[in-house]
Order: sequence, then C-alpha cells, then structure tokens
Amino acid sequence: MIVIKNYKSLITTMSLMLVVLIGLPSAYSQVNATTYMVFDEGIAFRLPAYDTIIGFSEDYRLSRIGWDKWYASMIYFYNLSMDGDEVDVVGFSVIGANLTVVDLFVNYRLLMELDAPRGTNSTVVIYIPSYGKPTYVRRLDSGQYLAEASSLSELEETVDAWFYNTTTRMLHIKVSHQSIVPVMVSWESLTTTTTTTTTTTPPPEAPEKPWTTYITIIVTVLLVMALLYMSTKAARHVIYEERRYVKKKT
Repeated sequence: MIVIKNYKSLITTMSLMLVVLIGLPSAYSQVNATTYMVFDEGIAFRLPAYDTIIGFSEDYRLSRIGWDKWYASMIYFYNLSMDGDEVDVVGFSVIGANLTVVDLFVNYRLLMELDAPRGTNSTVVIYIPSYGKPTYVRRLDSGQYLAEASSLSELEETVDAWFYNTTTRMLHIKVSHQSIVPVMVSWESLTTTTTTTTTTTPPPEAPEKPWTTYITIIVTVLLVMALLYMSTKAARHVIYEERRYVKKKT
C-alpha cells in the first residue's frame, strides 16, 4: 500500500509506478517461433492466496504466465529456463514461506530455498508433468533425505516429508524451519533412461489470461493520469487564489 502525503510526492510516486509497470519484462527474444520474455532476477511473483513470494536467483526467461484463479494460489510458468534445461510448464505454490529457485533443472535437479520464521512449517507444491515422480527429496542444511508419505493426508500429519500425486501430477513437500531451508528435488533416474515417452497435460484450471494483465495496466495508467490531473488542477486553483489575494491586497 502506498500512502500519499502531498502533491509533490504524488507525482513522484506515480511516475515510479509507471516505470515499474512499463519496465516489465526487461527484454524479449524469439527462438524457433517462440517469443520469450526475459526477466531480471529481482522480479518475483506474489501469491495473493497465501501472501507468499516466488522468485529466482538468476535472470530467467519464459513464454507466458498462467494462474489457477484470480486470487492465485499457484502460478504456472511456460517454456521456463534459467540455468538448466527448459521445461515446457512448471507450477509453483508455497504456503508459510517465501520460495527462491536457485537451480532450475540442472542435471535433472531442482534446488530451491524456503525462507520462513524459526519454528514454523512450510509446504511447497510443484506441478511438473514432464518429469513425474522424483527419485528423492533432500534437505541440504541437514543432509536429510525426506521420507515419502503414502498419501496427502499422511503428509498433513507429519513434517520433513513429501508426496507425489500421480493423478494431479503435483509434488507436495513439507519441511520444518530453523532458518532458511535449501531443498533439492532430484529426478536422476531419468538420466539412465535412453528413451522416455512423456505426455504433458495442461495444468488444471490454469487458463491463459493475458488480457487481465493488459486491463490492470490500462486501469492503473488511467488512474495515474486522473490523479495527476486532479493534483495539477488543485495546484492551479491554489495559484489562482493566491494571485487573487495579492491583487485584492494591492
């Protein structure tokens, strides 16, 4: 939330808002007829449903973004790549922590850091249909290999464990926090497979909604213009009244 205390700060703040809105993404590129948006590592994404942040440790590129609903609880990245293999679609959701992707499918591994207060538990859900069930999930701070739960209900009753839902193709990971927890998910078994047939299904309830982004930007720009007009009109009125006062006095 931005609080405006005077007209000068209003103009400065609104100008900065325009720069932020128009400055994303930082670049565009096209490879094999696919147009990519290139984002700086400083650009992260907030999940309104849980008030948590999903970010990346390096610059990354993608073709588009989707989400499960307007009040998003999961965000989907298409043709996403950072420092490893490009993945056609991957979805992230995080509850109780902020997530930073450190290594993105480097040698069939996903490394991420979960930042949450000491004594809390956090849960990460990853949608990755092209990779399937992982070989293992490991905490790198303690070296512990997390136990595989037999069901989602069992995972909810425990901690430092994971569960892969073969129906939804969602990987659920739950960890306890003493500080930042680095978690590695590995699909190393895929490296020994000479031929792999993979069927990628679209993410559940993740329609492409680029128009909502454009509408948000347009509405914000119109609001900025209206506020600037109001502030300019008010300033002119003040100047006019001051001139009238000076004339009457003289």
